[in-house]
Amino acid sequence: MKLIKRSFGISKSLPTIAQCIKSDAKKTSASCTLDANIPKPEVIIVGAGMAGLSAAAALVEAGIRKITILEATERLGGRIHSCWLGSSVAEIGAQWICGSSIKNPVFTLACQEGVLDPNCMIKHDFTKGSFLLSNGKQVDERVAYQAALTFNDIKYQAASLLALGESAISQENLMDFFAMRIKQELRNFPSHQSEAAASIMYSLTNHVANRWGADLSCMSSQLFGHYNKIEGETIAIPTGFISVIVPLVRTIPVESIKYSKVVETIQYGDAAKDSRVVVKCCDGSVFCADYLISTLPLGVLKVQSECMFQPQLSCEKWEAINKLGFGNVCKIFFEYSPPFWLAGQGPMKFAWSLNELSDKDNWLSGMCCLEELAGSNNILMATVAGPHAENVETLNEQTVAEDLTFKLRCIAKDNTIPYPSSVLVSKWGKSPFFMGSHTYMAVESTVGHQLDLQKPISTPLEPCGEDLYPVIFFAGESTGKNFFSSVHGARISGLEVANDIIQLTRELRGPPQLKDQKAKISNCSKEC
Repeated sequence: MKLIKRSFGISKSLPTIAQCIKSDAKKTSASCTLDANIPKPEVIIVGAGMAGLSAAAALVEAGIRKITILEATERLGGRIHSCWLGSSVAEIGAQWICGSSIKNPVFTLACQEGVLDPNCMIKHDFTKGSFLLSNGKQVDERVAYQAALTFNDIKYQAASLLALGESAISQENLMDFFAMRIKQELRNFPSHQSEAAASIMYSLTNHVANRWGADLSCMSSQLFGHYNKIEGETIAIPTGFISVIVPLVRTIPVESIKYSKVVETIQYGDAAKDSRVVVKCCDGSVFCADYLISTLPLGVLKVQSECMFQPQLSCEKWEAINKLGFGNVCKIFFEYSPPFWLAGQGPMKFAWSLNELSDKDNWLSGMCCLEELAGSNNILMATVAGPHAENVETLNEQTVAEDLTFKLRCIAKDNTIPYPSSVLVSKWGKSPFFMGSHTYMAVESTVGHQLDLQKPISTPLEPCGEDLYPVIFFAGESTGKNFFSSVHGARISGLEVANDIIQLTRELRGPPQLKDQKAKISNCSKEC
């Protein structure tokens, strides 16, 4: 993986800042037309990640300013988390904007904020560079190139399975499909090259696993191609991905954001009594509103939704939460003082054997490569996923440093390679507020499950009433049918639910009115 320096003017797919501003204005213009004379609803938003902040900013721009954002942690951004290591930015969470075009609402945000650098385009090409076996031997470059090219073809074939229909293959999980195709393709390699070629192709399955955070044996082969990509370059943000939320935060009233508010229960319908929705936090505070937007990560919903929502969620939504997959990506940063390598030499790419890859208790075999952190000459970064991520998250930093150093010394046959001076491990899986990184389509997942998760909860405005009105909306990367598992998918989902609330307010000429107006939200203590 290398940084490719380019000028914005070279790529025809990159829009101008003016185009981005115009495009973003189109998306929010409808939300800015609410009649100033009609009363506005009160809205609770659970979570201050990209989805929650996008929804909040859109509501405020529409004139709905009575919003309360309940954030469980002490920071904004959710799974966007940028840290400075020395003079370099380490992205603990989201790393790049994928799809630099006006179709990507995160890219347009970054353009408007002026945080993009034309020198930070990212080019992924695993057919280039050398691969090292675990014994330290370098795979012949011609063999490595052909094996990597072959795996890219296999990956493309996997992405095409959705269009072929359910009966196209017998392998339900993605790893079985990869293994079958790798075995078939190895027949095209000379016998003296097949072992090395197999190691490279199997190792490149780590690249797929690290994208989705999943054990590939848990991923659906049929739905691997379900994710829609936005056309355009991939780009890093030199000031940190967290920069893209700045324009959203500027729009939202400071007093609307409540930190360290861990939600205990969300009551709605009859359970909410005198309000449409009531949220009780673990610190005893209580909040009431006309609408609630939940941006809770799917991992949290899997563990807590049964007790959190009162009454319990429908069987369809509960099944969707359980059947959709939620992965875990773990990034590890190693700082050296001084570095032991020559800067700018490219990543160290690993070619593991199938037996090594199968050892889920050895986190090292989950690495695709060890690479320099962009903008740094003394920090290395590795990424692991699924069971390998779960394994490394249980270890302390000293053990992680010892594991890597021992492996590097064995590969390089050099016992002078030093231990890192510091280690930083992202632990999304162990965090009770995330419990993983992002969504994937599991073997038992369906597109219908995504639709069921996305569907709002509706209740009547009067006892035994037949007309139902939405009260709880769901947003976040897990709810996006086409752009799930992405930051732009999270933003799009937040904008969509905000627009739903805006449209309802326009249609109802204000907030939804409960039958007993004396017991309306004004009687509910906002924070006890």
